[in-house]
Amino acid sequence: MSYYQEQQIRQQFLEEAEEYIKNIELGLLGIANQPLTGDRLETIRRASHSLKGGAALMNYPTLSELSHQLENCFNFWQPGYICESVATEQLLLETIDCLKYCVNEYRQGVETIDPNWITQVAEPLFNQVQEELGYTSGEDSLAILEVSSGEDIRVLMFTTEVEGCLQRLETVINSEDKTCLREEFTLVAQELGGLGEMLELREFQSLCLAIEQALNQATAENLLEISELALQQWRYAQSLVVNQQFSLIPTNLPELDSQPLITEATLVTTTTDDSPSPTITPPPPPTTPSEHNLRVSAEKLAQLEDLFGELIIERNGLNLQLQQLTSLMGLLKQRVNNLDQANRSLRIIYDQTAKIRQPQNSQIYADISDSWDSLEFDRYTEIHPLFQDLMEIIVQIQEVTGDIETNLDLTEKAAKGISRTSELLQNNLTQVRLRPFADLVRLFPRAIREMTIKYGKDVNLVVTGESTLIDRTILDLLNDPLIHLLRNAFDHGIEDTQKRIDLGKNPTGTITIDARQRGNLIIITIQDDGQGINIAKIRQKIGNSPQQNLSNEKLIDLIFEPGFSTASQVTELSGRGLGMDIVRRELQKIRGQIQVNSEPGQGTTFTIIVPFTLSVVKVLLLESGKMLLAIPVSVVEEMLVITPDMRIETAGQHLLNWDGEIIPLLSLAPWLNFNRLSPESPGDGSPIINQPIVLMIAQGNRLFALEMERYWGEQEVTVRTLEGVIPLPTGLIGCTILGNGRVVPIADPLALINWLETDHSAVNLTTSVDSFSDTETLLINQTTTAKKTIMVVDDSINVRRFLALTLEKVGYKVEQAKDGQEALEKLATNHIDIVICDIEMPRLDGYAFLSQVRSHPEYKSLPVIMLTSRSGEKHRQTAMSLGATDYFSKPFQEQVLLATLKSYE
Repeated sequence: MSYYQEQQIRQQFLEEAEEYIKNIELGLLGIANQPLTGDRLETIRRASHSLKGGAALMNYPTLSELSHQLENCFNFWQPGYICESVATEQLLLETIDCLKYCVNEYRQGVETIDPNWITQVAEPLFNQVQEELGYTSGEDSLAILEVSSGEDIRVLMFTTEVEGCLQRLETVINSEDKTCLREEFTLVAQELGGLGEMLELREFQSLCLAIEQALNQATAENLLEISELALQQWRYAQSLVVNQQFSLIPTNLPELDSQPLITEATLVTTTTDDSPSPTITPPPPPTTPSEHNLRVSAEKLAQLEDLFGELIIERNGLNLQLQQLTSLMGLLKQRVNNLDQANRSLRIIYDQTAKIRQPQNSQIYADISDSWDSLEFDRYTEIHPLFQDLMEIIVQIQEVTGDIETNLDLTEKAAKGISRTSELLQNNLTQVRLRPFADLVRLFPRAIREMTIKYGKDVNLVVTGESTLIDRTILDLLNDPLIHLLRNAFDHGIEDTQKRIDLGKNPTGTITIDARQRGNLIIITIQDDGQGINIAKIRQKIGNSPQQNLSNEKLIDLIFEPGFSTASQVTELSGRGLGMDIVRRELQKIRGQIQVNSEPGQGTTFTIIVPFTLSVVKVLLLESGKMLLAIPVSVVEEMLVITPDMRIETAGQHLLNWDGEIIPLLSLAPWLNFNRLSPESPGDGSPIINQPIVLMIAQGNRLFALEMERYWGEQEVTVRTLEGVIPLPTGLIGCTILGNGRVVPIADPLALINWLETDHSAVNLTTSVDSFSDTETLLINQTTTAKKTIMVVDDSINVRRFLALTLEKVGYKVEQAKDGQEALEKLATNHIDIVICDIEMPRLDGYAFLSQVRSHPEYKSLPVIMLTSRSGEKHRQTAMSLGATDYFSKPFQEQVLLATLKSYE
């Protein structure tokens, strides 16, 4: 086995170790008040033993030794055991913290735990535990376990750990690829040898050593045979241990040519008649589980997510290209229909000209021609073959068009299949990312227990929905907000025990945490049966400010303001004015929101709403202030077109009348003063709704209307984070890449609304242009003011296209003309602010165009810039004498041309 594979297995064990530690910790909680049941005792014994043995096998000696010491203490306990004091319970929980510390250190790649930590922290703590609870040697430990549980630990290990190793080897032998056969068997021999040493099975340890030596000496020809023989011996030894016949365990591997091998059948004959040992039955064959679990590292999962994100981008790009191809196909069919009409006209001309008698040089032709009437014999000239070729080409184009249309239909079907497959892939990948809610709240019972002991409140924690699956990233980021809310419920919500008794309540307060999935959202509630939020204290805190007139629901939202606190004194739990602000801020990072409901004397309920996944999200593509934004669908309550009668303006405030309810109307356009290039549409089409709309956004108990200018559609996109030293502007949480390659920011409307309400300054939403180059700065300045229409006149379509792109990207509108004559026609029917004109063109050249333009009084002041490949002074003087405003030769400098255009504004 390679070093990488070995390290991967060790890291996987550390994940298992966390589960063992979690089971031990949950088993220890409350043992100062409640007697240990037999099941709980068995759970912590097995967990500590598995942790000890696994750590030894994986070469984590400190973790193994500490687990061993805890196991020795647990083995003295019997069902019904109760700790002598709460202090002893706390002491045991501190030893669990030591185990967690070791696991975290090993996860960071530390091979040897710091000796100073061991001598100064771990050893004194475990020594104190041993003094209070008792200490046993390894032999005594085994004996106690045999008496208390009726099962020898060696038998337990061989039916679990050893069985797993042997099943792994059977898989290797039965697989077609046996390149890792030697490495796998050698590693297992070393692991099982270490297990034999730990369990003091010297014979089994010798057998493993003999197998390892045989594997090292094996050749390519007999490696498989030796491996099969080793597996048989291990199976035989396993049967002996399970039947507690330790003395019969073989110590050597039989020679290949000296078999028979000892089997269970011969084992029965070796047992004397007066032996008290039971009849041996072979162990059942390993069963194949219906589902196999495979551990995947978080790094590998992140790579898969990135690749899937790229797939989504490519899929959206493919769909966009197909839409464009479909549009072009429709245009092509129109052109082909025009060709078909031309083809019919050509056919008529072709047939008519064939009946017209044409003079021929050939006398033979003349003689034949004279003998036939025009209705009896068609006459053809040299032009007829050209007509025929042209008509055949038109028919061929029609056939190719039909083939293209058929293939385009098939491609669209394939694209739909890709979309369906990507959705299935997304669902499965999302499932892989999910972790149960129990992983997040597993530490909460201990936190409540410690606070109960420290502050003298009797509080019971109830957790429901532990099996609800939540995205791994979201789950990690929910930890701090939930801890804050839990501490807040304990400190502010639950009353003191005596006060609860005086109020006629149950002396034990209850905090309930629930998690459930609702569509594409995860709903988490934290509810307490305490005193509720004191509205009077909030009003007292805000003094005589205008907020005194707010409703109770809006007053409650003030608890999320930075620095706001109604606590009369600062404690370790609260009173610092930080908790609730942190909750909202952390939730905004994952596009979450929080709502609160409170009943005086009955309790408070906090409701957290977060998206089901963060990697792929459905967004609305909207435009505001000429800027395209993507807003997650999950935060939008409703979208509707706004009409003038719905707008209300009073006392400088903009309001919206929505079904009789008056709500604040906010707009981003005045504040989106980004220095940016002119925005492009998400595609080549037009917006779905090309008029102002509003998004109904709920923030806590309040509803807001966010006005946008256009709606471009809904799309499933991949969320991308932006890395760099410059922070994202307020209200932006990331970006996405559309199918046409355009990067679009993803906005958090809740954060934007919060900013609009608290800070009406464009500073936070404006970026500096100091770092841009001169050209980029010029383009940006052009963007903010350029709305003029420029006509580009040139006989080269490529030149016209290049100039049009250059001008449009800085905000100009562009008209195109292929020569001076077409330019005059467009000038008469369109409003043109500036003309950029070539000199040498068909029909009407640039000089003639310039002369005619200047002859009209209304065009005397029209700026006309000559852009030509003629760089000679004679051409320049001629143009200037005819009234040209400026003269550029090709190739031109873009920034100079743009600066010249800027000067005409």
